[in-house]
Amino acid sequence: MHTSNYGQHISFHSDRQITFYSIRHPKDFPNTVKLTATIALATFRKILDEYRPGERARFDQKYVEKWRQALMNIPVLKIDAKEIGPRKEATAARNS
Repeated sequence: MHTSNYGQHISFHSDRQITFYSIRHPKDFPNTVKLTATIALATFRKILDEYRPGERARFDQKYVEKWRQALMNIPVLKIDAKEIGPRKEATAARNS
């Protein structure tokens, strides 16, 4: 978890339970891939513009032909969360 923004990685529940999500939690996979690809493509385009400007048009064409469709259709993951740690009954028995 990032210390600067923990809110998206921790959930507090009314039954005094806390859920922690890692930075790389699979529920965020599609957004992570899109963000990473966007940054990588923008960086590569800037490099082409600086060092190989004549290849930029071909790169953009190749992006449209081969990669855009895949990046726009990243599968959505269905995550079934599983509780780990002591069961609620055991915790309740210890607290009484």
